[in-house]
Formats: sequence, C-alpha cells, structure tokens
Amino acid sequence: MKLIHFMKKIILLFIFTLYDAQALEVNVGTGTFDWNVEIPRIYTSYKTLDIYTLDISEQHYNLDNSRFYLFGNINFYKSTIQTQKEQPTANQTIFDLIGIKIDLLATLNDIFDNALPISSKYKVNGVDGDIGVGYEIISNDKGYIGAGVTFGMAFPFLKDTSTVQLFSKGTNTEVSTYKFGLSLQSRYNLTQNFSFYSTIISAYQIGNSTNPSFKSSLDMKGIYYFINGGLEISPDENSEFSNFYMHLGFIAKNWDVTEISFSIAGIKANDISSLLKNNLFSNYVYWGLGYHF
Repeated sequence: MKLIHFMKKIILLFIFTLYDAQALEVNVGTGTFDWNVEIPRIYTSYKTLDIYTLDISEQHYNLDNSRFYLFGNINFYKSTIQTQKEQPTANQTIFDLIGIKIDLLATLNDIFDNALPISSKYKVNGVDGDIGVGYEIISNDKGYIGAGVTFGMAFPFLKDTSTVQLFSKGTNTEVSTYKFGLSLQSRYNLTQNFSFYSTIISAYQIGNSTNPSFKSSLDMKGIYYFINGGLEISPDENSEFSNFYMHLGFIAKNWDVTEISFSIAGIKANDISSLLKNNLFSNYVYWGLGYHF
C-alpha cells in the first residue's frame, strides 16, 4: 500500500508540473492493444484490439536552467467493441505424456454442443502514465542525450462478452500496475525547423489482475519496455506561430510477465509462470500539437 500511495504522489507531481511547464504537448493516435494469455500446449488467447489514444506530455523540462530535467506523459486509450474467436490451440495435451491421443477440440465440442470456437466481444480502455527525472550527459546546440529514472502506473480494463451461456453476462478484467526503472532520452536538431527525438524506458513492473465473475486474481511481476520516437516540426522563429510545433511519432509498450501467483475462490498457487504465460503489448502512431511557454 505504501508503494501505491508513493506512485500516486509521483503522478500528481507530474500534473502539478504541467502548470509550470516549458512546453506542453497534446497528441492523438491510433494503433493496437494486444493481450496474450497462454497455457502451453493447451490453450492460447490472442486479443488484438484497435485503439484510439490521447496523450498529454512534457518531453523535456529543465530545472532552473540546469542539466537536470523532468519528463513524463499521461496516455488515455480506448477501443470499440470488437468480436474475436477463441479455441484450444492444438490437439496435443497433457494426455500425450502418458500416450493417450485426444482430439481436444472435438471432445470439448461434444461436451458443450459445438460451442467452440468461442465468439466473444471485447472492449478495452485505460490510462497509463510515466514520470521521471534525468540528467543531460551530452548537451549542445545540436541536441542532447540524457539518462534518468522513471516511475509509472497503468490501469487497463478489459470487458469480455461471450456468446457461451456460462459467460452470457460477460466478464470484466481489471489490472492495476506500478513500474519503476531507467530511461534514456535524446534529441537531435536536424535543422532549425526539424528535430528528431526519442525516449527508451526499461522498468520493473508489478501488478494485480482481478476478475470478479470468476472470483480470481493474479499477482504479476515482469519487465516493461517503452519506446517513443518521432519528428518535431517547428515554424521559423520570426513567425507569429513560433511558439507552436507539430509532432509525428510512434510509441510501443510491452510488458512481459515473468512471475505469476494465482488465486481463485480462496485457493492460491504461488509462481505458476511455467504453466501460464501473460503478455500485454500496445503500439500506435500519433500526431499533435505542442506549445512553448
């Protein structure tokens, strides 16, 4: 709980920083959100949803004209309701280990009256934020290279409405995660009007996933990667729009879960990562406007 309160204070610090920011950017984007769950050799669920995004960010905010700087962004995303089908991935099952061959798909369809593949409707929305402090290792008129530490939070929410009678009311999966790690930022001024920028983050991410319909929860730990790269276009200094600038960029986020503890209906199992794989990945292109104060 102490960590949760600390992370919330970090996000609030970023929000308050916006009031005194050197520049503020608002970007919109479109891309995909992937949520992959696998029970090796038994079942695989790949959910790929088209998403729309809204980012509010501060790329680089120098503290008192020093080489120390703040950076951060808050990302809101959501998808429309999309239909996908799921089924067991292969006829090979644990029974193969004792020499029994079973057509898993046919067997389950016999039991559940041809219910597979399952046709489900999914919708995802959430918020994701990172804030950090860094130091410019190299800084000159052509740009900078900086390194720092970063903290963040992410709250994806997945709604699943299945056509199978057992799940006819649908299920909701809520995930709360917190992350901390290292960052690398860079900027290169190609000309007075064009600049390239990038941010790379590698962090340790912990989280909890709950599903009230199944009375289940997962405690998860893993490695988070974030890559942001783009082009900034600025007008001439003597232009009446000199304080404005445009962005065109690409963001990719990936969370590989390496440790999972499971609980359902009061039954707990520690570290089942060898039995259950979980991965969340999103990527999108974005464009927008910024303003230098």
